[in-house]
Amino acid sequence: MNTNVQVKTHTNKSASFRNVENLRESEQFKDADIEVLLKTPDYKFQDDVIEIPRADKKSEKQRQEELRKVNNKINTYSKRLEVFKSQNNTKKVSSLSKQIEDLKMQKEDLKAIKSIPETRGKKREKNYIEFIFALTKSNQYIHNVDMQNVLKRAFERMKKTKIIKQLEGITGAMHLDQHSLHIHYIAKLPAGKTWDSFVTEGFKYNPELTKKENAKQKKKISKKAYKTIQDTFQKFVKEEILKSNLSEKAKLVHFFHEKGKKYLPLSKYKKLNPLKNEIVEDLEPLTALKPSKDDLISKDIDLSEKINPRANMSDLDIDFDIKDTEDLEKDDNLEKVINQMQESTTSAKTKLLDKLNEVDKKLNEDEPQTPAKNRSARKKNR
Repeated sequence: MNTNVQVKTHTNKSASFRNVENLRESEQFKDADIEVLLKTPDYKFQDDVIEIPRADKKSEKQRQEELRKVNNKINTYSKRLEVFKSQNNTKKVSSLSKQIEDLKMQKEDLKAIKSIPETRGKKREKNYIEFIFALTKSNQYIHNVDMQNVLKRAFERMKKTKIIKQLEGITGAMHLDQHSLHIHYIAKLPAGKTWDSFVTEGFKYNPELTKKENAKQKKKISKKAYKTIQDTFQKFVKEEILKSNLSEKAKLVHFFHEKGKKYLPLSKYKKLNPLKNEIVEDLEPLTALKPSKDDLISKDIDLSEKINPRANMSDLDIDFDIKDTEDLEKDDNLEKVINQMQESTTSAKTKLLDKLNEVDKKLNEDEPQTPAKNRSARKKNR
């Protein structure tokens, strides 16, 4: 058994879907076995886009049209201004400059009265966080009340930690209908805050470093924050196990996160760990598993040393039964039939090729040969 914390960011829509799934509130979840730890009654996961009344939509279209006309005038007058400047027409330059300044002021006023929030080109904000606090490989303790209480008490302590206590808890549920004990906890981020700002707290962009180096420093800080969450949860679980009425407490708290574990190659692993029904009398040392250089070098095979499969029976020091000899005679007859079929097919192929060659010769003889044109003579005549 071990501990694990997963962190997932959600938009308003995806958070509402996860909330239904975590609380098993849909009809597709039958015989759900969960324990609801936290539930905010009548909570609505608001969408990012705010609904605007139709009257405001109409006025917004008019505003955008006016803004478009003002921008066009500014562009046109700016081009004329350049022409008058080149002609040293001071009177026109001053009047146009004044008109452009007035149009720019009008443009700023139109921008200020915008009624609909701009959503184009922006990602939907992920306002919600889901934590999954799990005891991995704890299927034998799923229905153990003491172990359930251990997980619940550790979860309550996690809600009071530095980062998680700043979030608004929405729902929490412990699932008892899956392979391992775990708790789903959905919380909302504070306004104007992102999850990235929490896990990278303390990071400051260094202009002397490159963009890649700054990103590396930021990633290092966030990695440390995630590790703190994992280690804190594991510490709380260990402490709660020692306080509980569980048996073999010392054995249960001896779990840790393995880092950089290396595995043997499959061939060596199989050699050291044979199957139960496989009998291995003597285990060779691991160095003996490597093939020798002589085995890797290709060797020429002398066929003269091999036994001729068509040798006479008298040459071989083997006793045959009558049934064996009858089988061999049948095999000989079968081979004769196969050889005859092969000879007949090869002769048919050669005959067909001969006929095709004869046809080609006749075609070549019948074709009239056109005399070659003397191009050089034509050039001379010209």
